[in-house]
Amino acid sequence: MKLFQDKFSIYKKAGEPLYKTPKSVQECIELLKIAQDGIFEVAGNRYSKSYLFSDVNYNTTSEREQVGIFESYCKFLNAMDVEFKVTINNKNRNMKALREKVLFQKKGDRNDRERDCYNQIMEKKIVEGKQGIEQERYLTVSIIRKNYEEAKAAFASLEAVLQKGFGELGSSLAALNGVERLRVLHDFYRMGEEEYFSFDFEEAVRAGRDYKDDICNSMLKFYPTCMQDEKRFAKALFIKKYPSSLSDRFLTELATGTMSRKSTS
Repeated sequence: MKLFQDKFSIYKKAGEPLYKTPKSVQECIELLKIAQDGIFEVAGNRYSKSYLFSDVNYNTTSEREQVGIFESYCKFLNAMDVEFKVTINNKNRNMKALREKVLFQKKGDRNDRERDCYNQIMEKKIVEGKQGIEQERYLTVSIIRKNYEEAKAAFASLEAVLQKGFGELGSSLAALNGVERLRVLHDFYRMGEEEYFSFDFEEAVRAGRDYKDDICNSMLKFYPTCMQDEKRFAKALFIKKYPSSLSDRFLTELATGTMSRKSTS
């Protein structure tokens, strides 16, 4: 009888779904715990930390320098013994702050006409040059440790290796703290409302408020081939095979939205 019960429990466990259907928008955000230093617990005993890194000046270098950069990059990837992913984020720039910085303000004098002409030219340049899009690049590393303290010590030693590797590539690396990581998630879930983000760790702990309420939107709906985020729809595309005939700038142009009509046909 005991053998039957053991087999039955195994079969029952195998028949259970791997993922539970979320009951709220907050449950769609796969975070368990967050810390002010940017270390997030994303699953049981699995911790992650994100880093903002600068772009490498690859296209303007000589062919010999490009080979050196590529070899250094391969060496860096082979040295990574932890799970990681690179994310390219095309986020909306704060256009209000940009216009206040670039455009002339009217002063009620005879030069306002010239200021209007200059502002119209700059507005056109902003639209044509896609100045409303700001691209950021993140490296997110995840490790498995027993608790937060062990994860913190592991990330401290790992960052020295990351700093050295990115320095050899000609790039800089900066760790994101907890508020900065929440801001990235807020900008993704609430696109178009980037300027309204505000979060304070001490106030949230004191009030007992769920941090997910500050970054999530009001509705997420999933379909077989896409998802709906309030008034927007999103779909994930997977490139199974990357043809060698494509230019090495293909992914860069695709990510920045600078592909011409001819190259996309």
